[in-house]
Amino acid sequence: MTQIGRIAQRLAVAGNGTCEVLACEGGGKGNVTRYDLFPGVVLWVLDMRCLTQGYLPGVESGKDATYIIHCGRGALRVALGRRKVFSLEEGDLLCATSESGRIAHSFPTGVMSGLVLGIDAVTLSSETRRALRNFDVDLDAIPIVASSDTVRSLATSPEAAHILAELYEALPNASRGSIRIKVIELLQLVCTGTANHVRREVRSTRRMSHMQLAYQAQQLMMHDISRPLTISALADACDTSPTVLKESFRETFGVPVYTWYRTYRMHQAADLLLSTELTIGKVAERVGYANPSKFTQAFTDCMGKTPRAWRKERRMRRGA
Repeated sequence: MTQIGRIAQRLAVAGNGTCEVLACEGGGKGNVTRYDLFPGVVLWVLDMRCLTQGYLPGVESGKDATYIIHCGRGALRVALGRRKVFSLEEGDLLCATSESGRIAHSFPTGVMSGLVLGIDAVTLSSETRRALRNFDVDLDAIPIVASSDTVRSLATSPEAAHILAELYEALPNASRGSIRIKVIELLQLVCTGTANHVRREVRSTRRMSHMQLAYQAQQLMMHDISRPLTISALADACDTSPTVLKESFRETFGVPVYTWYRTYRMHQAADLLLSTELTIGKVAERVGYANPSKFTQAFTDCMGKTPRAWRKERRMRRGA
């Protein structure tokens, strides 16, 4: 058993997380401890002693969520959505996206200790994004890494193995701040792609690979959001067809190009609402909406509240 496996084996389920004790079908039991680290970023620590199959209660995020899953001890078979099934053994690390946000599982050896880090792009706040960027963590880049849906052994990444060992060692009694620091270190590793276990190899003989095309389109969309581009205009600017553009973008970022574009503009609008005194109409213009009503509807669909209500609530939180 590896050092990480030994540490995971003696994991306590106390500390600063919220623990749920599970009675598994067919006998056995398990513990799932949840740590809400940032809005949209949740860590679940698992300590399972059963062969049960099904969904892990409480371990789920929104659709198109990204998961980093580590098997510290035992074995885990995990399904993310309908078409993605993975087998993890001790020491394996998985970065993958989920279509449904739920994790179906089974434990082939009857025991499993490890962790699941969930990142939900929909509920990520602009404050979280800005704070993590200060630590060189670009949360928008993680789905790109995860789109390879690859299981790697930590034997190929001493850096990741070291970070996870320290995280497991600290978990039982560490403060939430300490846990956040170790998770940020892990996310830094994923974002930079320096670890072999999360680096995506891109092989393409096309004039422009799908990833390059998607990045080019993303940069064009971010350049001036006050003048939004149609899919056709974006495809023309990238010297490709709308069909190839849409396929490339979804393959790279895991979401449709229009969905990403609208979400990005709404997060920029949220920043303006929080940091300026601009009227709702002026904010709408800044993010490319000539019609304030259409902007309000788009913002509400994305953020769950109208721009006015969202601004009021966030400012009240800030003043509390």
